[in-house]
Amino acid sequence: MQIRITYVGTLNGVSGIWCGFKPEGAIIKEERPVLYPDSGYELEHIETKERFSAVWLKGYDVEENYIEVPYEEPTQVEEITD
Repeated sequence: MQIRITYVGTLNGVSGIWCGFKPEGAIIKEERPVLYPDSGYELEHIETKERFSAVWLKGYDVEENYIEVPYEEPTQVEEITD
């Protein structure tokens, strides 16, 4: 797992979000720590068991609330036809 900073702001008058890098000349309004799993994994919240591809760590949420689990393809549901 790794935390990368996501920057929210403007560049040349255009609003933008930049993940993991801050463009030269950008006016940054907010920095958000985002937790990412290693390749081939997703994040699972220890208590709720919810799974995520990335998590914005805000408020009281911390890296220790998550574990990495192998990524699973979503189960395909057959379409019901009449």
